[in-house]
Amino acid sequence: MADSVKIDIDKKGFLDIKSGLDKLYPTNSKMNRALLTSLKRAAKPIQANLKNLIQSKANRSKNNTGKLKRSIKIFPSKRLTKQGRPSVFVGPIVRVPKRITAKKGMTKSEKKSAAEAYIKKKSGFYFYFLEYGFKPGKSNNKVNGLGLLPKATNASAPQAMALVEKEILNTLNKRSMKLFGTRIKWV
Repeated sequence: MADSVKIDIDKKGFLDIKSGLDKLYPTNSKMNRALLTSLKRAAKPIQANLKNLIQSKANRSKNNTGKLKRSIKIFPSKRLTKQGRPSVFVGPIVRVPKRITAKKGMTKSEKKSAAEAYIKKKSGFYFYFLEYGFKPGKSNNKVNGLGLLPKATNASAPQAMALVEKEILNTLNKRSMKLFGTRIKWV
């Protein structure tokens, strides 16, 4: 048994991390849950930056953007990547979750009122108009979108990437301690 496990991260660090993950963790649901947790934590700077951009850029027209800011969440993708790994998205919650309307014993009118209450409180439907723009009514004038998602991602990318490395290192260390009884040492 080796005294330590050494992994060197440089510009191609994520390729090393990927190969290390493939060796230490085969693709399975337990590993994917651990990665998903790490990715959610790493996406927090992007979420915070997007909320700040909504507050500063979208609030030009004196509109209340509080509900839109609250609707910005980090949520997992429904499908795994081609490599069988999870991914996360940062954006508004638009659809009403099934847990709101799928309760047993609810009538159609109760489901409708529950859905409307949820939309009124938490929905970020108008984010898409703000982001991509729109063409009002039958006019030929197009209102351009603000493009907040790329701005938030570019501004927060270094911080998010550092958090991804840190979170995956923590995950690798937990697995290494379990398998080898020693922590990973960075060179």
